[in-house]
Amino acid sequence: MAYKNALYQIKTEWYQTLNGQLSVNVYKDAVPITETGNFVLLRAEGSTDRELNNSAFFRSAVFTLTVTTSAWRCSSLYCLTVIIIIYWLMIWLLIRLVMCLLEAYIII
Repeated sequence: MAYKNALYQIKTEWYQTLNGQLSVNVYKDAVPITETGNFVLLRAEGSTDRELNNSAFFRSAVFTLTVTTSAWRCSSLYCLTVIIIIYWLMIWLLIRLVMCLLEAYIII
């Protein structure tokens, strides 16, 4: 069985989901120097091993989601709307992740 980098896969899923749902630019890992508007930056900070045993490997992943707005072009209502959308997308992704883990557990 080969080792898979779960951080990359989770970050890619987040990126694809957010990029299709938000009306602002979404970037992975870095923002172009020419960006002057509102944007969302998604970065993987790292992971730690927990509860290692002979039958499974558990990892705790840390991601940073940065919402950057231009104060002169962003109303507070717009910023609040973006935050609410990201919150609900986080819940949806968490449910999807749990379902994938349950599916993998049932297959094994």
